[in-house]
Amino acid sequence: MVSVEAVRAFAIGLPRTTEAVVRGRLKFRVGRIVYLAFSRDETIMGFAFPKEWREAMVESEPDKFVMPTGGDLRYNWLEVRLAAIDVLEMRELVLDAWAMVVPKSVAAAYEVSMQPSQQEKAAAFRALHEGEPFVIPNPWDAGSAKVLAGLGFRALAGTSSGFAFTLGRPDGGASLDEVISHVADLDAATPLPVSMDLENGYGPAPSDAGQAIVAAAEAGAVGGSIEDFDPDGGLYPLDEAVTRVAAAVEAARALDFPFTLTARAENHIRDNPDLDDTIARLRAYEEAGADVLYAPGLRTADEVRTVCSAVSRPVNVLAHRGLTMAEIADAGGQRVSVGGALTWVAIRAMASAAEQIRDDGDFSALTGPGPIKEWLDAR
Repeated sequence: MVSVEAVRAFAIGLPRTTEAVVRGRLKFRVGRIVYLAFSRDETIMGFAFPKEWREAMVESEPDKFVMPTGGDLRYNWLEVRLAAIDVLEMRELVLDAWAMVVPKSVAAAYEVSMQPSQQEKAAAFRALHEGEPFVIPNPWDAGSAKVLAGLGFRALAGTSSGFAFTLGRPDGGASLDEVISHVADLDAATPLPVSMDLENGYGPAPSDAGQAIVAAAEAGAVGGSIEDFDPDGGLYPLDEAVTRVAAAVEAARALDFPFTLTARAENHIRDNPDLDDTIARLRAYEEAGADVLYAPGLRTADEVRTVCSAVSRPVNVLAHRGLTMAEIADAGGQRVSVGGALTWVAIRAMASAAEQIRDDGDFSALTGPGPIKEWLDAR
């Protein structure tokens, strides 16, 4: 729950903002344009928001967002229940509302001045693992990162398969140097925390896993994953896998911020769907110091529940169309990623449109950027 005083303390610090009480309602404006206002009982906050998106917002979270009434329906306006949001959400809503009513140059200058430090991003990322279950989507380039940030996600994770696609290669086809450059691009694209898929650490020795963690952190990442699969040799024996995770943990702990290390048990996507072995591996990785545990390829809520109940660290679950967010959360999953799936959604849509053009001369699938242009302008 957020108080009116917390909102006021943040809003009044935004450039060109003034406040006034009009007919018993506290309002904030830039010039003559109101971008923030409270109901008389101070339980509802109205804020500037694009009309074309508000119905979808209310439908997605009806317990949180409320359609405006009366004359406010004519405006770019939406309402939210203060009891249903936390401080971070409030700041995002207020900042976005303010940015709608000031010149772009003013908004851009302020956002640059307010970019979070790596330490702040790391702390925010850790905090997400201690709150409600959340989705961490996987952009494949800087543009898709900006889109996901514009949609309101609160952290981003790299995808090895999606990034390899941008290079015209299959999953696993990127080098460590290329991946680290990609990390820097993702980090520069948005102010969100970035966690990177670092595969097996890009080398045969346990120290290679540690060096990959350090390199990713130096490029801006505040989290990263190490998996127990060698593309040339298959799944590592458990003792070797644990040694590699321990080396990654040691490297992460030596950093000057809380890097969130995820340890991956690859059994279920490497033709070895042995749940008992997967749990044994995750328990060993937890004992070695991993902050988050991840077994991609779990197919059912019962499998997710079995894994989550067997360990005490937060568990990342790889989403698929057979499970809902509610089912994953109910089974104990804390973090939900999508791997390369969004990459393939985008590329298949492009391929489908291209096939219509090739086969039928039909250009009806072509569209403009819509809100994407605004998201690309943001940092």
